[in-house]
Amino acid sequence: MAMIGQTHHADRAEPAPVPTGEPAPVPEADGRFEAARRLSNERMSAACVEGTLGVLVESLTQERLLVGAPLPLRDGRPDPNGILALSCVLSDSGAGITTSAGQTYGNGGATVEFRIDHAGPPHPDARRLQVSARLLQVIGGAGLGEAVLS
Repeated sequence: MAMIGQTHHADRAEPAPVPTGEPAPVPEADGRFEAARRLSNERMSAACVEGTLGVLVESLTQERLLVGAPLPLRDGRPDPNGILALSCVLSDSGAGITTSAGQTYGNGGATVEFRIDHAGPPHPDARRLQVSARLLQVIGGAGLGEAVLS
C-alpha cells in the first residue's frame, strides 16, 4: 500500500475528542523523551484522524516508540473497517515519528512507501491496538522506520 503526499497537520484550532482507553503501563522515560512524548500527544489529539481515533504516544525512548489507541468497536464488537483504518494510522504514525524525530526537516512529512507484510484479526478479548516502532537508518535525509502492530 503506498501513501504518497501525506502530511500531518498539528495546527488545528480545536482538538478532536479523544476516546477513552487505558494505555499499557510503560517504564519512566527520561525528561527529554517525556517532553517529546507530551508534545506528540498534543499534536495527535489536535489532528483530525489521530485525535478522533484516540491515538497516543504511550512511550518514547532512544530505542523505540510505542503508539496505541482503543480498538474501534461497533455494536460492542470489533469493527473490521475501523481496525483496518486504525492499523494503518498507528503504523504510519509510529514509523513517521521515529523517522522524523531529531531530523532537520521538521515535524513531519510525506510517507513515500508504506507496506503491511502480515495481518490478521485481533484476539477476541483485545481492547487496544499498539505499535512498537523504531528507526532503522537515515540516509541522505530520508529515514527508514519499522512499525510492528500488536
